[in-house]
Amino acid sequence: MFGYIRPFTGELKVRELELYRSVYCGLCRAMKKQTGNLSRVSISYDFVFCAMCRAAVTGQSFKPEPGWCFLHPFDSRLIAGENEALNSCALMSAVLTREKAYDNYNDSRFLSKLGSAMLLPEADHMLKKAVKADGGVDDVKKSVRRHMDDLYSLEKAKCQSPDETAQATGEMLSDIFAYGLDGRRKSIASAIGLRVGRWVYLVDAADDYYKDLKSGSYNPFIEAGKKPDESLFEALRLELGAAKRALDLADGVDESVRSITENILCLGMTGPIEDMLAAKLMREGADVKATESPGKEAAPDGEETEKAPEDAAAADTPGEKPSSDPASEKEGEGAKEAPKAGHDTQKNKKRKHK
Repeated sequence: MFGYIRPFTGELKVRELELYRSVYCGLCRAMKKQTGNLSRVSISYDFVFCAMCRAAVTGQSFKPEPGWCFLHPFDSRLIAGENEALNSCALMSAVLTREKAYDNYNDSRFLSKLGSAMLLPEADHMLKKAVKADGGVDDVKKSVRRHMDDLYSLEKAKCQSPDETAQATGEMLSDIFAYGLDGRRKSIASAIGLRVGRWVYLVDAADDYYKDLKSGSYNPFIEAGKKPDESLFEALRLELGAAKRALDLADGVDESVRSITENILCLGMTGPIEDMLAAKLMREGADVKATESPGKEAAPDGEETEKAPEDAAAADTPGEKPSSDPASEKEGEGAKEAPKAGHDTQKNKKRKHK
């Protein structure tokens, strides 16, 4: 995924923050077991959230245990013990990492494309190990590939609907979240994945708005001719609200798991992300306008303001007469005659001197 899904740690209890970090370490260990040691470099907080949601939907809990981490050899760390939620998310991480690797390769150019190509063999190896561990992963792989193809088709056709392109990503994450589940649990997990996937796509498109505008890359907001604004934030809140309502349908959820998951949905993915997007859009928008319109100044809210009258007069193109009312025209005529009068007076003084 894209790294936008994190908790608001300031509102977590100490034991909840310790549990969250232990789940991260537990997922890292599960990835090593399921898809190989190198696969751990692709770990993300996004899949920690996925593990939390899966635990909530299936009624599982995490049991942190003291353990050793090779990145922190001198510190004893709490690591969540192995369970179904962590193992399933480790397998799904391999599916999405492989798709992301190929997506980066297709979008890269020159030297960056060479760097992306070097990651493809390891991404394929991770996926093969995941399929070997559970044959059901192959079905999810095909489904994810189909949704990615749908998204590529929409982007190639320059789709002008952010909602339509977001839906393709939502359906892809819906299959990821619902992997291996059935019945009511599958419906709940699928609904959460759908809404979170739509949210992730819209946030990423808004985050890349000016970068895509500069590079000429596809962006649904650019194609729609609409800059992301407050209406986008309202749409994002609606998506998260729908995900929260789906989560509320789960039964037997561990208290700490529910608290952390709700913190991520209701706090971590709202205010901090909206503030980040608003600040970035204002900053980059002002930079773009300053570059493209040197004759105009950027206001604090990113809107253009005309220069002061004296600056505007200096900026007028030679040969073009600025518009004026009759009174100002008369004043102009008087100003033109003034030098003539002064010149005649100077001539008279010279004659008297002679």
